[in-house]
Amino acid sequence: MNGSSINMIVPAFQKNFDMKFNLIAAGSAGSDPEVHADTNPDRIVGLDSIMAEAINMKILAGPLSAEQLRTLIRMQPEKR
Repeated sequence: MNGSSINMIVPAFQKNFDMKFNLIAAGSAGSDPEVHADTNPDRIVGLDSIMAEAINMKILAGPLSAEQLRTLIRMQPEKR
């Protein structure tokens, strides 16, 4: 998938995520804003523990460098 395809898909995915979360939140009286933050696809949480588990499971030989992480994870600018 090339960059222009990703630039078209990501905003639609973000909009879909927000719409689904808002529908779920509207149905529950005590919806927690932290749930939205923890499931937000624009944010990566727990990368250190994910890498540690990958090393433990022999998926990675060692932790990824900052450069390797930048290559692997290309976050799109938020356009909301």
